[in-house]
Amino acid sequence: MAKVIISSTDLVAFMSLEIKHHGVPPKMVNFDFDSEMSPDTQDVLAAFPGISYESLEAAINEAIALEYLTRPYIGAERILRMTTKGFGAGHSRNISVQNDKHLTQLERASNWIEKHSALTNLIVGLASFSLGVISTLAAKP
Repeated sequence: MAKVIISSTDLVAFMSLEIKHHGVPPKMVNFDFDSEMSPDTQDVLAAFPGISYESLEAAINEAIALEYLTRPYIGAERILRMTTKGFGAGHSRNISVQNDKHLTQLERASNWIEKHSALTNLIVGLASFSLGVISTLAAKP
């Protein structure tokens, strides 16, 4: 079975939805990821089927490094609070996912090409070069 991972952006997107659900500011909500059995950990593991606790820990560490999450108390390793930067990243991710649900395949392909324009330009350039070389070689007697 393939290893399922969760990104820090997916984690903060989930957390931002939880915060919005309770209708309080991000700075008033603490998340307890202290053990595999904590309710917040169980909520995340249920929302992302197939991920392991180790994958969740990696996402937490990445989110802390990106300053999406912070430790509000000294000595509390896995009691975390979302920063405004993290809340913004999570909110943005949720909007992006919501918008992508309504796109056609052609619009998704167009968006992919736009996001990867350098790669697209490289492929088009190589194809043009190859056709030029082939036509030059074919034209020689």
